[in-house]
Amino acid sequence: MLEIAKHSDLKLTRYPIYPNDKFLAWNAADEYLVNYLNQEYHDLKNILIIEDEFGAIGIHLKADNIYFVNDSILSQKGIISNFNQNKINTSNLSFLSPYDPFPKDIDLIIIKIPKSNSYFEFLISKLNSHYPPDLPLLAATMVKYLNSTLYETCHSLLNNMQYSLTWKKAKIITGKLKGQKNNQDFITKVKHANLTLINYINLFSSSKIDIGTRFLLDNLSLINFPPNLDNIIDLGSGNGIIAFSLLTLLPQAKFWLTDITSSAYHSAKATISYNQLDSNNITLSKDHALDSFPADFADLIITNPPFHENHKVSIAPTLSIFADCFKVLKKNKMLVVIANRHLGYHQHLKKLFSEVNIITQNDKFIILSAIKSI
Repeated sequence: MLEIAKHSDLKLTRYPIYPNDKFLAWNAADEYLVNYLNQEYHDLKNILIIEDEFGAIGIHLKADNIYFVNDSILSQKGIISNFNQNKINTSNLSFLSPYDPFPKDIDLIIIKIPKSNSYFEFLISKLNSHYPPDLPLLAATMVKYLNSTLYETCHSLLNNMQYSLTWKKAKIITGKLKGQKNNQDFITKVKHANLTLINYINLFSSSKIDIGTRFLLDNLSLINFPPNLDNIIDLGSGNGIIAFSLLTLLPQAKFWLTDITSSAYHSAKATISYNQLDSNNITLSKDHALDSFPADFADLIITNPPFHENHKVSIAPTLSIFADCFKVLKKNKMLVVIANRHLGYHQHLKKLFSEVNIITQNDKFIILSAIKSI
């Protein structure tokens, strides 16, 4: 049996690597799946693996073709990095977003159950629509993340459901596809001012505008923007609501929207099309933070940075983002941050920026500005 944590010679790391990051690139659910697969499945030709965050499952499998489906670009980069650092051939790997067409001939589907129940339902529904009945499926997660909604989804959309014994507080769900078509599009429309936002299923706060972003939107008039704004980056842009709200205030600027997920990219693209926004000055990208931008490029960066990554909570990614913002901003230009007050970003920004100001705040949120003066 293979156990990732103890008996494997493979080196697995998260992506990107942050200083003092104590989180592992796998958990017991990954180990349980790998052990189960080595006992029960052999000589599979084509495997579809969904939300294997950093390749901890797929890296142990041998198959003619392994198709990884991940919403986050970080997962794709992390999987490639882990295969490369272990000198494992990647020529049989393919990478898809959850909104791409799935491959036709699959022998087995493996899912690392995602945090969002609605996203999980979307995935199972899409699998049922694309594949014939009785295709085997394995899904795994930690027991503490299981809930009644997820159980109900499995029972309604899968046949021959079985639940494994709990091992290291992890559980495997096995079943077979029903092969039934589902006409639900899993897209939500949300109204804001004169915009209709088109939200894809795994977008953060897909059913409404999250309260932090709403607090920022309600207070845009309080921000004393620098003059001559040519390039504005909406970092972690989601459906683009922040950038699209600035279009009328700053019509001369070019807007660059970047996010790590396909859900955000497709949401923003669909929102532009639905509202017939002028896309000539809007560029969308799916990438990690500001990796695609050169130094001294931006006149304004505005962000609502996340501190949750799936089930993990950490401000390390945001602190790395702040350092990137400092590099990408031009001299005397501005970073605007909306965040939960308890995170204490004000003090972290002061370590990089000589001028940090509180624009406004309430009991829960704070809007900060930081000027790069050197």
